[in-house]
Amino acid sequence: MLAYLGIMGPQDGVDTVLHVLRLLRDVRGRTDVRAVLLGFGDCLEDRRAESMHLGLDDIVTFTGRVRPAEIARYLSSADIGLP
Repeated sequence: MLAYLGIMGPQDGVDTVLHVLRLLRDVRGRTDVRAVLLGFGDCLEDRRAESMHLGLDDIVTFTGRVRPAEIARYLSSADIGLP
C-alpha cells in the first residue's frame, strides 16, 4: 500500500501517483497495489474525478481531512510513504 499525506494542490504530484498506479495495474499487471491519499486541498475533487476516470476507484482511497489517530493507522500500515 502506498500512502500520501498532505495538501492536494496542483504542485503536489498526486496526479502523477494516480497515473503510476494505473501503469502498475494495467501495464505491469500488478494486482496487489493500492493507495490511500490522506489530505485535502484545491485539487482534491479533481483528483477524485481523475481516479474515477482512470478506473482506479477500487484501489485508491481518498480520506479527506482525518484525525491524528486515523493518520497513524494508515501510515503504520503503509508499505511506502509518498512525499
